Amino acid sequence: MIAVIDYGMGNLGSVAKAFKAIGARVTVSCLPKDLKKADKIVLPGVGAFGDSMAALRKCGLIAPLKENIKDGKPFLGLCLGLQLLFEESEESGKVKGLGVLKGKVKRFSFPLRTYDPKTPGTSLKVPHMGWNRIRTVASCQPAPVCAANGGPGLPVASPGTCPLLKGIPDGSWMYFVHSYYVVPKDKNVIATTTDYGVDFTSMVWKDNIYAMQEFCQMLVIPATDLLNGKVARLTRGNFKFEKVYSDDPVGVAKKWEAQGARRIHLVDLDGAVSGEFKNLGLIEEIIRNVKVPVELGGGVRSEEVIEKALKSGVSYVIIGTRLVDEKFSKKVIKRFKDKLIMGVDAKDGKVAVSGWTEKTELDYVDFIKRLKDQGAKMFIFTDIAKDGMLQGPNADAIKRVLKEAQVEVIASGGISSIDDLLVLKRLEVKGLTGAIVGKALYENKINLKEAIEAVDKTTDF
Repeated sequence: MIAVIDYGMGNLGSVAKAFKAIGARVTVSCLPKDLKKADKIVLPGVGAFGDSMAALRKCGLIAPLKENIKDGKPFLGLCLGLQLLFEESEESGKVKGLGVLKGKVKRFSFPLRTYDPKTPGTSLKVPHMGWNRIRTVASCQPAPVCAANGGPGLPVASPGTCPLLKGIPDGSWMYFVHSYYVVPKDKNVIATTTDYGVDFTSMVWKDNIYAMQEFCQMLVIPATDLLNGKVARLTRGNFKFEKVYSDDPVGVAKKWEAQGARRIHLVDLDGAVSGEFKNLGLIEEIIRNVKVPVELGGGVRSEEVIEKALKSGVSYVIIGTRLVDEKFSKKVIKRFKDKLIMGVDAKDGKVAVSGWTEKTELDYVDFIKRLKDQGAKMFIFTDIAKDGMLQGPNADAIKRVLKEAQVEVIASGGISSIDDLLVLKRLEVKGLTGAIVGKALYENKINLKEAIEAVDKTTDF
């Protein structure tokens, strides 16, 4: 039996459902007696460190929790559940934690930072929000004993590797939302690190204690397309069928953030045709007014344009048309690495370029495979026939990309309802990391806040 601790500070339903989906028996409880009966304990957490410690104290869970951990019962801390294990946090005035592990919790604080040796620095935003890589750290700990030999029944890994990482390649992408990070005194407990201005500890492992800052979650990403300084949408990428929804793009972006967006998708439609940003001043204003990461596409056809976009403060640059130039794609992927998202747009099974106005003879999956071989990691896949039609996404095409190319994909095009998003959610385990929603938001077919809540609460394997 797994006991998921209910202290009012976590998405308990999602955590419990995830364990049930793989056949585990789960109880969600705030009672010390249920912790004692359980074989394993999970401490999720979302919110403030101080509030969480106060909630654990109010429930009378601090002493029982520490006793169970001390007795060797397998423990898993998720997100804030990782931070609570340490001695104190800078949040809420150096509030004391459980003190199970030695060390403290610090807040991210950045000077200007260079993302590329050839370009000026840009300031990283707090909170750290978005996809990032985990890097495995070998420790001196032995692998745990498997259940057949009297151990706790956790996956067996080679000595020095956290067993939770079995089957997860080094450099895998995970999703993060946090302003604070742990700094362990004992470096041997560090299982993975992640680079966000500093190499912070993203996962720890010590004996029966396992805890991680990251989590996997499909993003619902609102799209804001800019045309002549206004928010507009096209149908199937055709400029003859444009519709203006707002003359206040900054206000629209702030609205999406207020409704829970964890990333915003911006497209400079004018730039998509001309090959050069036409709304850059407006884009910079949007970035100044929101805290969430922004990805930007439209008119990205040179290294200089990529540099200009990153200097403006965007977190990711989406590049499409010039990727058909194999020499160019190899060069920019090597240089800009994780700052680039490959935009692959398909029309009748072939790659389309130049703002979707030209169709190549390249099969879209073969094209994605080629970019993957060059080192590309993140892809946005759009079925042009579905875009703006509100008829549902092309799930078969997305499945083909995930199965044959085996890359991480953000789906785009055709999403018309929360049900469409839940269909895509089932592909999360195959590598679907997000879904871009555009026209359905502006036509009031989808409420963004409700959509994010529905996706977050749904677990499909």
